[in-house]
This record gives sequence, C-alpha cells and structure tokens, in this order.
Amino acid sequence: MKLLFTSITLAIMLCACGGNPLDRPGSSAALDSAAACGRIDAAPTADPASTTMERERALLDIRHKEAHMRAMGYDKAADAYIRGAEEVIPDSIK
Repeated sequence: MKLLFTSITLAIMLCACGGNPLDRPGSSAALDSAAACGRIDAAPTADPASTTMERERALLDIRHKEAHMRAMGYDKAADAYIRGAEEVIPDSIK
C-alpha cells in the first residue's frame, strides 16, 4: 500500500516540469508523464514470465490509480494514464 501511495505521489509530482505540479495538471508535460506512468505500471502485466496473480494485481493497481486520479479531479491525467497502459496491454484494459 505504501508503494502504491508513493507511486501515485511520484506520478503527480512528475506531471509538471516546473513550479507546483498542481498549477498545470492539464499541460502536455503532465499528460505525457501520466501516460509514461501508465506504460511503466502495465509492463509487469505484459511480461510473459509473470504469473496470473501478478498480472491481475497489476491490472487492479492500474484501475485503482486511475480511479484515484479521477477522484482527485485529474480526469485528463487519468485518461492519459489509461491510454499509456493500453499501449502496453490493449486487450487487458478494456
């Protein structure tokens, strides 16, 4: 759980190149960062060596992060995050 909180915190912090990340959450840099985080988080799911449980956990973590971003009011970042994850695992997210 601590890792999940840390990951979400890092994703939000990386969303802006300068200043307070909450100043421009819809900027292209913020959306690019959210998409990159989605690709990184989806990587374990695409790994053929991972077990079914590991893939399921990764999918649940991805959905949890998306829901958390939406609950915080970052709908555009959540959309970018899911699009990034879909690039890695298109059949698993839908």
